[in-house]
Amino acid sequence: MRAVHGGMLGYLNDKGHWPQMEEGKFKYNEEDFFEFWIKSTEPYGLSQESWLCPSDRSLEMKLSKQKKKYYGSYIATRFDRNPQTPYRWNQPWAMERGNFHKQGCHMVMPDGSVHSTMNPFYGR
Repeated sequence: MRAVHGGMLGYLNDKGHWPQMEEGKFKYNEEDFFEFWIKSTEPYGLSQESWLCPSDRSLEMKLSKQKKKYYGSYIATRFDRNPQTPYRWNQPWAMERGNFHKQGCHMVMPDGSVHSTMNPFYGR
């Protein structure tokens, strides 16, 4: 998850704003959603593998009947184009879409720290 933070930080520093999904396409299906985030962050060192939690990957391989072209475990937060918005509040930049570790969903914060939803303020 820290790699996802690094890629998003690289995008933000390079482009001066958070990746912007087209408003008219807000009703993305899951594969379109992950395609957008994977392609947006590829130039900053993230790949399809970066967006997959190892626990989710093994579960998906067992359950999926057909392999999806774009798939991920982390849901990115939507922010506006203001470069300071991702830092304005202490809210996650991305969060796991499932409780793959049985300790709550992991989330990555603006400072790059990773916390569990079961104990979001641990170490603060």
